[in-house]
Amino acid sequence: LDTITPIVRTQNINAYLNDSGSVIVSPLWVNGGSTDNCYIAGYVLQPDTFTCAQLGANNVQLFVTDSSGNTGSSGAIVTIMDTIKPKPVARDLVVYLDATGQTNITVLMADSASSDNCSITSRTVLPNTFTCATVGNNIAYLRITDQSGNTDSVQLNVLVIDSVRPLLYPRNITVYLDTAGQVGITAAMVDSASTDACGIATRAVVPSAFSCNEKGNNTVVLTITDVNGNIDSVTATVTVLD
Repeated sequence: LDTITPIVRTQNINAYLNDSGSVIVSPLWVNGGSTDNCYIAGYVLQPDTFTCAQLGANNVQLFVTDSSGNTGSSGAIVTIMDTIKPKPVARDLVVYLDATGQTNITVLMADSASSDNCSITSRTVLPNTFTCATVGNNIAYLRITDQSGNTDSVQLNVLVIDSVRPLLYPRNITVYLDTAGQVGITAAMVDSASTDACGIATRAVVPSAFSCNEKGNNTVVLTITDVNGNIDSVTATVTVLD
C-alpha cells in the first residue's frame, strides 16, 4: 500500500481576464513542482474561475492526488488583472450655437454604446465647448477609462452651425432735403446698436434716397446679415422735411 501524501508546492501567479471579463486558471499554473513517492494522478484548484468581481489578490487552494488516492494541498495567491482596453464608440454630432454664440456637448451625446469587458468608470469628450470661432467642422475625442485604469479614445466629428439671426434695434429718424430737393440715408443712420453674437457682416436700408415726392413719413426696411449668412429685417420710419 501507498499511504504517503503528495508534497504540494505552489507558486503565486497573475492571471488576466479575457474579452468577456473572465478567466479559468489551470491548476498547473499554480503548481510549483509538487512531487509524490509514486506518481501524481491529478490536480484540482479551488476556486479556479474568476471574473471582474475578483480583480486583485485571491486566495486559492491547490489539491494534488496521487495514484493511490492520497491528497495533499497548499495555498497560493492568484492576482486577477484586467489589461484589456475599453472599446469606445462615438457618434458624429451636429450642434447649434445659442444666442450668446456658444454651445456645449456632453459624453452622453458623443458616446454611442462604448463597452468594456469589466466596467467603465469615466467618460470624457474634448473639446466640449464650441463658439463662433469654431463654426463648421471640428474634431473631438471621446475618451473611455475602465475600473482598472485602462483607457482608449476615438475621434468624432462635430459640425457647429450658427442659425441665430441678428438682433435688430431700429430707430426712426428725421432727414432734410438739400437745395436740390434730395437726401440720402445709410443703414447705420436707422440702426440703433443691432447685435449678433458672431458678428455683423453687412447692413442695408431700402429705400435709401428721397426727394420732394417723399416729404413726410416714409417706411424703410433695415436688413442685417451676420458673418454666417443669417438675415433679419425690420422697419423704421424716415421723416423727410424740406
